[in-house]
Order: sequence, then structure tokens, then C-alpha cells
Amino acid sequence: MNTKKYVIATLAFIIVGFIITFVWHLVLFGSVYEKLFLVTIPSPIFALGFLSFVIEGLAFVYVFEKFRRGKNPAKEGLIYGILVWSLLVGSVAV
Repeated sequence: MNTKKYVIATLAFIIVGFIITFVWHLVLFGSVYEKLFLVTIPSPIFALGFLSFVIEGLAFVYVFEKFRRGKNPAKEGLIYGILVWSLLVGSVAV
């Protein structure tokens, strides 16, 4: 993978992921977290969240490029996404 595609893919991961996370944790379930006392700081640390997305994006894009066969990127991306999601959800559910 060339550097330009790697950077674009990582930026896409960061932007989409950050938007989804912001809406999920602060808009949809922010009040639930407060009621359950899951939030112990007065405001979220966006820099830390952004840094975690940068690290995750770099890692996920690198691993996907190694996983990819080059036949059908959309199908391979969907399979990769399901695998990564199952690892993330599975580790939390156990």
C-alpha cells in the first residue's frame, strides 16, 4: 500500500469512528452514563480519544492491508469489519 492510500484510509477511519463514538457516547447515552455514575470526570478528554483513534486507525488499516486479497475490497472490508467487531464485542461480553 502506498503512503497516500494509507493516510487516506486512516483518516477515514478516524473521522467516521470519532463521529460514531461522539454520537453514541455523548448524544445518545451520555445521560445514561451519568445516571449510572460511569462518568467520573466533568468533561470528556477529547485529545485522549482522538489519540486512541489515530493509533487504532493506523493499526487496523495496516492489518487490513495484510489481510486483503485484492479481489473485492468492499466484501473483504465487510468481512474484516465483522471479525474486528466480534473480537471487540467478544472481549467485552466475556
